[in-house]
Amino acid sequence: MLIDSTLREGEQRFGAYFSAQAKHAVLDRVAAVGVEEIEAGCAGRCPDTPALVARARAMFDAEGRGRAVSVWCAARKPDLELALSMRPHRVCLGLPVSDAHIEKRLKTTRADILNRLTGLLRHARALGAAYISVGLEDASRADPDFALDVARLAQDEGAARVRLSDTVGILSPGETTALVGRFVNALCIPVAVHCHDDFGLATANALAALDAGAAFADCAALGIGERAGIAATERLAAYLSLRRGAGYDLAALAPLCATVAETLGERVPPHAPVVGERLFWVESGLHADAQYKCSSLYEPFPPETLGLTRRIALGKKSGNAAVRAKLAELGVAEPADLDRLTRTIRAAAGTKGDALDDAEIPELASVDAEAGLSPHPAAPA
Repeated sequence: MLIDSTLREGEQRFGAYFSAQAKHAVLDRVAAVGVEEIEAGCAGRCPDTPALVARARAMFDAEGRGRAVSVWCAARKPDLELALSMRPHRVCLGLPVSDAHIEKRLKTTRADILNRLTGLLRHARALGAAYISVGLEDASRADPDFALDVARLAQDEGAARVRLSDTVGILSPGETTALVGRFVNALCIPVAVHCHDDFGLATANALAALDAGAAFADCAALGIGERAGIAATERLAAYLSLRRGAGYDLAALAPLCATVAETLGERVPPHAPVVGERLFWVESGLHADAQYKCSSLYEPFPPETLGLTRRIALGKKSGNAAVRAKLAELGVAEPADLDRLTRTIRAAAGTKGDALDDAEIPELASVDAEAGLSPHPAAPA
């Protein structure tokens, strides 16, 4: 179902420079998640790719689960030959199908694209290629009839898969469903998608494509890639496992994202979907009260499923019920004037500019109790 392209599309992100050691670490982390295919790089672009292919192939062949390693190449004979020479399980050939790319970038015609694809696929067969995936670049802006003609030609000439690329991320989930459905209904070979995130819809579009019958969806850890990136591996793997019964190793997602973030010289955003360490940290009074009563009320899945932890903190958004529950949790006696203590806690958090640590609560409760009935400033609005 998932083709992880962190080592291919992901490395195309501006400023992303993965060392050979980092690439092998990312490869191992991606493999641990259990994705069906790893796109290890581009033919001719990086000298590290053959070693990555060899490592992944040995790993997958030994486990015997049918997982694959692939290499991407441009629609040129030398690139195709180089990709095949690395002996990946699959070669992903990229070819633009929109008139804008055909005319402005390649300076050619639709007829030439069809002829070029025919020649490349026949050459691949002559070289003994077992699996060629043909990627239709900019399919979302192409003449749909021409794009389908290219896909049918690919199928007739022995391609094992067609991959539709929303190169500039303009599709909505509904449009993705319609596009994928048209190709799935017209072809006998599997359809894959490569969804970009320029409008923040890549992961939703990838899921919509799978629901519409696509067999594969590209993704990358933290969604990294050109511009805004592509669909996120961790989000798709978690959703497909928790909501659709897929068997990805969810405990491997946070380490994968941490490794990629470290390689980029960044941190995983604390509230990042699926892997952010603060996803299950609660301060709002309503949510905190509900969490104490039944944690699942505001949790889509148990945090431990993803190796995360739950934290309920008090702050300027806390109410009496949350304060009462926190006091009980900490073994601190509830004061006679709980409302007063709540105002004290809210004021302290407002001054601090952050939620309070548990260690601060008993001290505040003690000071507040000693203050007795003396006037207290109003809590911030």
